[in-house]
Amino acid sequence: MDKWDILKLVFGIVLITYLVFGVVDPGKLVSEAVKINIFYLGLAIFAYFLLDSLASIRLYLSIKWIGYKLSMKESFWTHVFGMLWSNITPGRAGYLSVVYSLKKKIKLPVSDGLSLVGLVTSTDFIVKAMGAVLAIIFIIAYLGGGELIFWGSLSIVFVASLPLAFFIVLWKDFPIFDRIMLMIPFFGEKLHKMISDMKAPFRKMKNKIPQLILFAVGLWIIRGVEWTLIGYACNIQLPFLVFFLMHPLLTAIRVIPITPAGLGLFEGMVIIGFSLFGIPPENALLLSFLDRIDNVFVDIISLRELKKI
Repeated sequence: MDKWDILKLVFGIVLITYLVFGVVDPGKLVSEAVKINIFYLGLAIFAYFLLDSLASIRLYLSIKWIGYKLSMKESFWTHVFGMLWSNITPGRAGYLSVVYSLKKKIKLPVSDGLSLVGLVTSTDFIVKAMGAVLAIIFIIAYLGGGELIFWGSLSIVFVASLPLAFFIVLWKDFPIFDRIMLMIPFFGEKLHKMISDMKAPFRKMKNKIPQLILFAVGLWIIRGVEWTLIGYACNIQLPFLVFFLMHPLLTAIRVIPITPAGLGLFEGMVIIGFSLFGIPPENALLLSFLDRIDNVFVDIISLRELKKI
């Protein structure tokens, strides 16, 4: 962790402190916390475990599609380990630890691993951006908008730009991009070589994009179920459709690398988003906390992977 990571963490903690003591009523927050429905929270944790399992199947197949083999069991542990680090790193970049794990386990070249992870996460981002757009349309149509529209739109632009840039660079050869990269001082040649090495595995998988999109949609549906259950645990009685649509819109900000996994920013977005439906800020903040907690609660089982690297 360098000084910038520390600053991002401190900034995230400052934002959380402000939300707890400056936006919500701490007493009401505690009061709502002691009323958490453990049954629904347990179901939410199970839903997240199912999400990890489905994403592990996607990783298993993706590895197979580029000509390598990893058992279903090891694919599960590799994915969950990546998710654990993504939950605590700026921009959720910690999922790139999957690349290192695959290099150790099956000697998958780094360029192939980056291409695989890049394509998988890009399809996730595409579906997330589409879902966020649907959420904004829903909000404008039924609630009239609000400041969430601005912040949500900003997040969508950022999330959508990442897969767009990834596809443009790797889909086919563009001599102009090669020349631009080679002009970058100090690391231009290394960057050009790395991207050139990533093109072959990407092109092996690009015909699998429809399948990856279907996986991403399936994962989004499970996320909607998970959020509905967390909402019920926090006494937020809204229909599944609201949680299903709000999830991609409110979580998109986690990808912006300002704080670790959007710490503080995400919680603020959740408060703003659910206020449109008349939900008290204390309940909304509690939902955002439980979302982080249930993710880490499941993913922390992958710490066993530390013995293998």
